[in-house]
Amino acid sequence: GNIILRNVLKAGFKGPVYPINPSGHEILGIPSHRRLTDVPGEVDLAMIVIPKPAVKDAIRDCAAKGVRAVILCTGGYADAGEKGASEQDVIARLARESGFRLMGPNSIGVINPAVGLATSIVGLEPIMQGGVALVGQSGVFSSGWGRWIAQSRPFGVSKIACIGNKADVDESDLLEYLAHDGNTTTIGLYLEGVACGERFVRAAARACRRKPVVVLKSGRTEAGARAIASHTGSLAGSDEVFDAVCRRTGLVRVHDSEAFFDTLSAFESLPLPRGNRLGVLSITGMGCVVATDACDEYGLRLPALTRPTLRRIREVIPPWAPVRNPIDIWSAVEQHGAAATMRRIAECMLGQANIDAVLMIFVLMPESIFDIQETFADILKAHPEKPVLVAAYGGTQREVAHVQDGFRGLGIPCYPTPERAIYALSRMVAYGRFCGRTSRRGA
Repeated sequence: GNIILRNVLKAGFKGPVYPINPSGHEILGIPSHRRLTDVPGEVDLAMIVIPKPAVKDAIRDCAAKGVRAVILCTGGYADAGEKGASEQDVIARLARESGFRLMGPNSIGVINPAVGLATSIVGLEPIMQGGVALVGQSGVFSSGWGRWIAQSRPFGVSKIACIGNKADVDESDLLEYLAHDGNTTTIGLYLEGVACGERFVRAAARACRRKPVVVLKSGRTEAGARAIASHTGSLAGSDEVFDAVCRRTGLVRVHDSEAFFDTLSAFESLPLPRGNRLGVLSITGMGCVVATDACDEYGLRLPALTRPTLRRIREVIPPWAPVRNPIDIWSAVEQHGAAATMRRIAECMLGQANIDAVLMIFVLMPESIFDIQETFADILKAHPEKPVLVAAYGGTQREVAHVQDGFRGLGIPCYPTPERAIYALSRMVAYGRFCGRTSRRGA
């Protein structure tokens, strides 16, 4: 409870905060009250983080006080077997009868940077405000990943909700809300099970018509489904059925956490591609080869370079070096430097009409340290309709940070491998086709 209070204060919450503790002493400079019913003002949200035997009395105090929303952090309910599930039903019934909404049990609640609210039980730094909303059946979103997002800033956050066992508030409630939330442009879901299948399908379909929804659904294997039962008490359900739901509703499904955050970063930063045709330039020949494999695997095309494009590229590439898509640019880098070479070839590829997106592959080294924003800002501005992605191999921490920060300032996501960048782009292509905004030409 002390950590939660610290997080709320550090996040900059401007409303009144009331610590509740039987001692009634001051906590972190704020007067505390022995019971919730002793609080003099109205209470919109109560965060319950107490031992399980005291939970029912706390729920009743919330009802008596007229609290409208409760986050129940305490575990040991549906996540602990049949007896716990039965006790969870009693808690949910008390909430319904009292007229308030309950998030949890086994939930560490919400983060809302816009209003300075953070109810995590893990110490957090303030998170940059943005358009990505994360909903998960795990506290990791408001703990370890929350800390990573705050430092690495892969995107800005509109909301984070850790829904736990879903005795009341579930993924459908949040999809319905976030679909119409003006501060949210991209939604990420981590699910272990779905509370109400029919309602979820309707909510997902409506949300996907308005904004991309990226979903990571665990329990794909029999062993994973068993693990879910002991985590949040959910039933994983048929993976084949969930796949069909994703195809029908437009949910963008991914299968691991790297792909989840990679894809969210792409959606949040980039315009939807007009098609699946990718231009690739790489400082290393290896990048060209792995990009070709990844494009083939994920359904992207590598269109041939046109004569006008080839003619302009030949101005910087030595006569003996092959020029094709993907293009190995090292021979030109040796003569003209990384900045001038990458700028010229990226500009040529972006200018080719039948290239819908461009991937630039760096090898990080001292020669990679140049002014990224000065080099690329004007050519990116000239082609706002075309997504540009960056992959960067290796490098020191300083070199990695230089490239990531430089491209982040231009709204360009940077990935540690070409394969991860290409996979994220392929998810954008799939969603664009679902929405009718991405052509199927060349598919």
